[in-house]
Amino acid sequence: MPPPRAAAPVLVVGDAVTFRAAGDGVVELRINDDEGCLHDNEGELTVSVEVTPGP
Repeated sequence: MPPPRAAAPVLVVGDAVTFRAAGDGVVELRINDDEGCLHDNEGELTVSVEVTPGP
């Protein structure tokens, strides 16, 4: 069994957001809906992620 993940901050994005991650890891994206409300979502979303080397 993998070790539990540390809780990461949640960033509210809105139309756009720029941030620097505190370290290596996985970026997870999600629409702000409860589990039971996902069935009526439609449309599309475009996401761009740019990875730049750290200092």
